[in-house]
Amino acid sequence: MPIAVRRASPEEWQALKELRLAALRESPDAFGSSYEHEARANEATLRGWTTGEGWDGAVATFVAEEGARLLGMATAHRPNDEPGTVWMFAMWVRPEHRGHGIGRALVEAVVAHARSLGAEVVMLRVTESNPAAIGVYASCGFIGTPDPPEPLR
Repeated sequence: MPIAVRRASPEEWQALKELRLAALRESPDAFGSSYEHEARANEATLRGWTTGEGWDGAVATFVAEEGARLLGMATAHRPNDEPGTVWMFAMWVRPEHRGHGIGRALVEAVVAHARSLGAEVVMLRVTESNPAAIGVYASCGFIGTPDPPEPLR
């Protein structure tokens, strides 16, 4: 069955929560949030990841799926005070599906979404201890900045 990348819908909030929690369990140091915090997220919070409700700006979450199983995700946020910039975060692919282009496809979905919003820049942060993710982002054209590293939590 082919893998598809698409924008997640608000009705998928439970599947998004399961995917987000799987990401935080598998790669806890790759994210600014924690499993404990996200495990307490309610339906409205998770729906906000797809609708932007409760956010300061436009939000869209993209998922990669094979059949009914979500394999990965990436979220795009265009803050109201930065209309020319989209921030990509919460990017993750299930370990057993890495190395097959899913990460690249998710990045491409976020970049296409950013263009549709008129954004000129897509920014992200990645931990220095995650060379695989750095490689994916670099292969997609992202470049490092001179900004000093920041702790995630």
